[in-house]
Amino acid sequence: MRGRLVAPVLVALLVVLSSPFIGELRNLLKSAFPASWTRLVIGVVGLAFAGAFVAAVARIRAHRWRRYGGLALSAALLVFYAARARTGNAEVDAVQLFHFVEYGLVTFLFYRAVRPAGDLSVVLLPLLCGVLVGVFEEWLQWLVPIRTGEIGDVLIDAEAVACGIVFSLALAPPDRLSLRLPAESRRRVLDVAAAMVLVVAGFIHCAHLGYAIHDAEIGRFRSYFTADTLLRLGPARAGSWRAHPPERLPILGIEDYYMTEAGWHVQRRNTAYTAHDFQTAWRENRILEKYFDPFLDIKSFIGHERHRWAPAQREEVEAGRGPAPPGAWVSRAGEGRIWVRPTKRELWLVALTLAAVLLAASRVRRRRAAR
Repeated sequence: MRGRLVAPVLVALLVVLSSPFIGELRNLLKSAFPASWTRLVIGVVGLAFAGAFVAAVARIRAHRWRRYGGLALSAALLVFYAARARTGNAEVDAVQLFHFVEYGLVTFLFYRAVRPAGDLSVVLLPLLCGVLVGVFEEWLQWLVPIRTGEIGDVLIDAEAVACGIVFSLALAPPDRLSLRLPAESRRRVLDVAAAMVLVVAGFIHCAHLGYAIHDAEIGRFRSYFTADTLLRLGPARAGSWRAHPPERLPILGIEDYYMTEAGWHVQRRNTAYTAHDFQTAWRENRILEKYFDPFLDIKSFIGHERHRWAPAQREEVEAGRGPAPPGAWVSRAGEGRIWVRPTKRELWLVALTLAAVLLAASRVRRRRAAR
């Protein structure tokens, strides 16, 4: 088993570690083929799918209709994936289809490694391992400055993994497939499931869990930091940015989410100002002035202008915002990225309990099998 895992693990590491550079690869393709790079990527992906299906059909000798049905189902899952992942942005959609190829390959390699078991683990282990790869990739993307990582993208990757499993079963089904889980296979599945629970919990803790900050003057907004932490970070960032102002986002490094959150609030403020929603623009600007003030004096990475309002613009918004609406105002900045429920304590209570149950079940089954 261990020798067969070398190839899938190496390919999985390549998928994860290359993810910060996908944007640079995309930029190289755009510069080389400015008018057709998305069609080029989609064409390559299409050729990969067509080649895989032709090779699969050529290999089928027995149980033809069952295996042809598997290929048809995997094709349907591909269409479903493309529809679900579609954003309308040709660049993003091309990258998503490339992800599909990556995860299909990773899944097939894990499947091939466990295929000799001939039991339900040949489905469950590639599924769990493929999702784990997706979590690690999204976690790395969340960590580096130029990429984003979200649990929703892991779910999209899981769809590609499911398609890869169906395709693998159609391409090279086990010589004999039992729907039962013998003791050794059950132990492996439970151990990997426990690891996946802890890894997913760690990713959600870092990438999604935050705090709801209530400010009597402004309203409520979300942050990865507590209010006290934001107020402490302001002077620290002011000093460091005065000496070394950020000029561009590096490919590698640790993302500064203080700066990222400030950018979210600037976007919400500017969008509201353009729409003449001066009440929202004023409140977003107050969040910036109170909690992210140093960010207002650094230059934008795009237009190189500073983010602080000129006095005349501030007076315009003050005069035009009118009376505060009834009820508590809530900022929408970061609302899809930062969750306030469950709390971090609640998340880890559930995750550790579930992982402990899975590991205990694995060890109990192992002792019974030994006896």
